[in-house]
Amino acid sequence: MSAIQDFRSWRHANLVTGAVVIAIVAIFPLLRPPLDGFVDDCILALAYVVMALGLNIVVGFAGLLDLGYVAFWAIGAYVMGWLASGHFTQVNFHLLSSVDPSVPGIHVSFFLLMVVGAAFTALWGAILGFPTLRLRGDYLAIVTLGFGEIVPNF
Repeated sequence: MSAIQDFRSWRHANLVTGAVVIAIVAIFPLLRPPLDGFVDDCILALAYVVMALGLNIVVGFAGLLDLGYVAFWAIGAYVMGWLASGHFTQVNFHLLSSVDPSVPGIHVSFFLLMVVGAAFTALWGAILGFPTLRLRGDYLAIVTLGFGEIVPNF
């Protein structure tokens, strides 16, 4: 048996492999120049991978033809973008943030914003999901496609 086969047959091989991959991904941005666009491209590619995995779960495992599920991801991103942007310079609100309190705007902890974005997305999921609970097949595809087209216009 080779060393690779011995490692693959080891009980904790998946755990060790995952830990090594996470360590490499965590160290990788530190080795690149600060204004390099490659890390930004990697983050964008990772977002697309997450969306593709979500589509695989919804269509592959659940068997539902859901064409607008990424709209929920966009709703959470819009909430995070609005609450973490400089659009609210007339407001001076700071909550669990490391930003100087004299700086105007809404400054909230990133992790708290993730919870707020997820809660707002879940609310919209319930609003859309309640009337469409019994839809299957083409009808579900049409409703979710419509929702997916409405969200960017909103």
